[in-house]
Amino acid sequence: MSVEGILFYGMTMPGNDQGWRRLRAKYEDETGRMLVEHFHPELLEDKQWAKRFRKFAGDYLSALTQKLPPEEVFGGCRLNGYGDLRRGAGRYYVVISGTEIMGRTEGARIDPELLRSRSRREWDSRLRMFCERLGVGFSEPRWQLAFWWC
Repeated sequence: MSVEGILFYGMTMPGNDQGWRRLRAKYEDETGRMLVEHFHPELLEDKQWAKRFRKFAGDYLSALTQKLPPEEVFGGCRLNGYGDLRRGAGRYYVVISGTEIMGRTEGARIDPELLRSRSRREWDSRLRMFCERLGVGFSEPRWQLAFWWC
């Protein structure tokens, strides 16, 4: 078994949050479709975008990043899972796009300027808007560490 560390600025999604549990049940863990429906619903009606989404085989994030700036895709945030890879994501976190650093057990370089960023007020605002749009609880964002067990 190996471990991959994930350092990010954001918040973990509490498993007992009623809004989060409702979304997971409704979308059956199809987080990409869920995010597009909440952040870019007009694109689902656009034939060109529908074709692009099919071309990317449901990888909505990759399709959107081909045409939109990062701060526009899902409000500048991402939703990712962590936990035991053999069983799928057991927990989720919300991260500011561009602040997620992943590294295997041997380590990864971290740009110290990113950790000292003065953008935290803007980041916190983006995270709050992300949670409001999805109807899930908001908790105080900070630098956090999560793991994938592979």
